[in-house]
Parts: sequence; C-alpha cells; structure tokens
Amino acid sequence: MIAQVGRLADRGMSERMIRRLRRSVQIDDDDLPELRLRTYCLISMVDELLLKIYGRTNPPLVEFADDPDMVASTVSRLWYAALYADAPSAGTSRVNAAEL
Repeated sequence: MIAQVGRLADRGMSERMIRRLRRSVQIDDDDLPELRLRTYCLISMVDELLLKIYGRTNPPLVEFADDPDMVASTVSRLWYAALYADAPSAGTSRVNAAEL
C-alpha cells in the first residue's frame, strides 16, 4: 500500500514537471519517454539525497542539514540543468532556476 502511494506520487510529480516544461519549451512527442525517465531519475535522486541528509543521516551529508536553503538551491539548479540543458529554446526560455 505505501509503495503504491509512493509510485502514484512520483507519477503525479513527473507529469506536473513535464506539463510545466512543455509550457516553457518545445518538446516533441518522440522525446517524452526520455524526459519521463529524466523526471523519475530526478525524483529518486532527490528523495535519496534528502533521506540521507535529514532521515537516515549519512556522515558526509549531515553537515548540510543546517543549511536547507543551500540544499534547495543546489537541487533546483540540478533539476533545471537536467530538464532544460538540451531543450531547443533553453537559451531563450523565460524560465529560470529560481522559478523551479
């Protein structure tokens, strides 16, 4: 049951990310499978990172627990780069990392 809730949440987040991206840049339908995989990768990596910082603390990462703004900023920049880096109009997109 818990795993199913997590999968539904991940799917919903992935779909929202893709809808938002499609409002900002042109995306061909042929690119959707890779984009969907990228969103799932990002969701999973961030989930694991936050768990290691704030949950089951990992000694090399625990120092970042006291600076959530830096964690959020870093994650936002990584998401932006992963989603917009090779988008056709990424250089002229009105979206910036601060908006994400």
